[in-house]
Amino acid sequence: MTLETKAVREGTEIAIAKGSKYFIYEAEKVIGATSGKETKFIRVELNSAGEFHGHPITREKALEYLSLKN
Repeated sequence: MTLETKAVREGTEIAIAKGSKYFIYEAEKVIGATSGKETKFIRVELNSAGEFHGHPITREKALEYLSLKN
């Protein structure tokens, strides 16, 4: 299972735009880097066609997004 698939299945859905669903997920280990820092967090966009794309985000950004939780 890809990290993006796991994020969609197990992550927290957030409300940030119409037409797509967004999920925040904290992996068990570092998954990449953003803003020069290693991170365990990913934001995944799932569009209406069922396609998804994710990228690493900082812990701070994840917490900001989670404040928008549905």
